[in-house]
Amino acid sequence: MKCFFLRMRDPSIEILDNFVIKITGNYLHSNESQEFLDRIHKSFTDYRNKFNDSIQKLVFDFKNTRER
Repeated sequence: MKCFFLRMRDPSIEILDNFVIKITGNYLHSNESQEFLDRIHKSFTDYRNKFNDSIQKLVFDFKNTRER
């Protein structure tokens, strides 16, 4: 999932649905697929927030070094 996130930071819902169907081999309305989709959404949000925080810190550090 992390590699997929780095390749595509904001995937559409259709892409995630197709991803789940290929992995689980089930329809999207099954319990297993729904649990997997929930987990993916949670992971992407977490990865996105951590990624944005790290970029923001790097920008802040860069600005500080440039001012010196």
